Amino acid sequence: MAKEIGRGDGIQVRRNDREYLLSIRKGEFDLESLIKEAEESIIEMDNIFDDSGLPNKVNMDLINALLIKIRKEFYGIT
Repeated sequence: MAKEIGRGDGIQVRRNDREYLLSIRKGEFDLESLIKEAEESIIEMDNIFDDSGLPNKVNMDLINALLIKIRKEFYGIT
């Protein structure tokens, strides 16, 4: 999912690789191959995020303003 976010593809909750993920969960892969795949994925994610236009830090002022706006609308405060 992190790769998709870094590429700007959004968050895909319904996974195309569902069966593969379930097979990992069932223990159908050895730990060594999973660790190798994870290390390769981390390198790929680092490259994707280095090339993405996403900021390195969250704009806390923007987040707080959005939270206040959402709460005011939810509670009907003007």
